[in-house]
Amino acid sequence: MKSAARYVLVLVVLTFVAQSALAAPKAKTLSLERKIGVTIYPGAKYLEHLSGMQIPGKKAYYFETAAEPRTVASFYMQRLHKKPGMFKGQNALIFPLSGKPPVINEYVSVEPNIYGGKAKTIITIVKAARKARKSRAKHK
Repeated sequence: MKSAARYVLVLVVLTFVAQSALAAPKAKTLSLERKIGVTIYPGAKYLEHLSGMQIPGKKAYYFETAAEPRTVASFYMQRLHKKPGMFKGQNALIFPLSGKPPVINEYVSVEPNIYGGKAKTIITIVKAARKARKSRAKHK
């Protein structure tokens, strides 16, 4: 009887650990969406190792997905209610978030993955960098 109870306890613990592991990436994605302010394509993997690559005055967030670029672009057309633009010399579709062509301050870029690996699409979300607030300590 003890072995059956031990088996059930181990099974419950393993189920809890598995559910936690599956929920962790989704929770991370939701907190990243809140930080960025843009919906991330479902299942897209955040490329945290590229987060150091910045554009002056802007913060870029890079993602990859196995979905086709046209599928990802369709998702953002529906979410952002905008049609993408394509700029000379680029094979990326650009969804402006702020600014107007030719000067776009913030945007979502969807492009085919030409960098290798299994992902078919690279998604880049560029947002204006927020300046750190200076503390206003009162001096007496």
